[in-house]
Amino acid sequence: MKRHALATSMVIGILAAAVLIPASSAASPPTQQVIPVWEGVAPGAESWTQKEGSMEVSNPSFQPAVPDTLLWNVVKPTLTVFRPASGKANGAAVVVAPGGGFRVLSFENEGVRVAQWLADRGITAFVLKYRLNRMPDDPAEVRKDMDRMLAAATARPAAGATAPAPPLPRIEFGPVELAALSDGTQAVKVVRMRAKEFGIDPQRVGIIGFSAGGAVSGGSTARAAAADRANFVAVIYAGVPGDLPKQLPPAFFAAAADDPLSASMPDLFARWRATGAAAELHIYAKGQHGFGTVKQGLPVDHWLDAFHAWLAQQGFVPKGTAPGG
Repeated sequence: MKRHALATSMVIGILAAAVLIPASSAASPPTQQVIPVWEGVAPGAESWTQKEGSMEVSNPSFQPAVPDTLLWNVVKPTLTVFRPASGKANGAAVVVAPGGGFRVLSFENEGVRVAQWLADRGITAFVLKYRLNRMPDDPAEVRKDMDRMLAAATARPAAGATAPAPPLPRIEFGPVELAALSDGTQAVKVVRMRAKEFGIDPQRVGIIGFSAGGAVSGGSTARAAAADRANFVAVIYAGVPGDLPKQLPPAFFAAAADDPLSASMPDLFARWRATGAAAELHIYAKGQHGFGTVKQGLPVDHWLDAFHAWLAQQGFVPKGTAPGG
């Protein structure tokens, strides 16, 4: 299988995870309905034996530190369902793909809280657990590995050095990453197949992803057959490698200018529009990488409101609906 180099902007989910401090040894499982993405074993994972891990963590990159749930060693992709309150559903649906550098998933910050925000506004949301590169079973070893990746990604010359900063490391977009993209494509198919069950309009099914999850949302949309693509896509502080085809759906992009790993997003916006598809780009002055649902007292805190307004403008949710939930 041909491997595609993936710019460091796709590793950005690692940064949020790498500095995480454990809050407890395991996370409580969601109470929402969980449905499988694939019937039986996911294609290509037949020989995978790793055991999925989970722990509650706190991310000190933001102050006050933000609680999160870290997942790793995902073998069986699933969708956790967040349904609007009775009588509130508007027929739109969104698959939510958290980030984590294809090593872990920032399941709470970039998954659960996003999905609940959408459900509060009448949108049925599905948090996607997609397949990841193998990590150690021991949570302490997972943290060590993430710390090492963080150190490599942020290494810079000493103060006063005249040499240019070394390029940020790259990872290969290999079999596991491609498997994650196929999970994203299949997730959209599953939501459409079960549209009647969830009261969803199959022509208003979108996907949003953060960091590596943005590679899943944007990449799975670009690689899928035209009939299998989401009706809209959002890519948050991420990039989409490779060529972009025609007949892409409208896209929403958002990132922070003080996140150097999102520097390629204006180019992605231009590439998306060059295919003839509609696109909207928001670059906030401050926000850091991994802002997700974090509240920092900054304009970036309201990016979800901008996303909702864009959905209304595109006709995927009713116009005039209040952004608050």
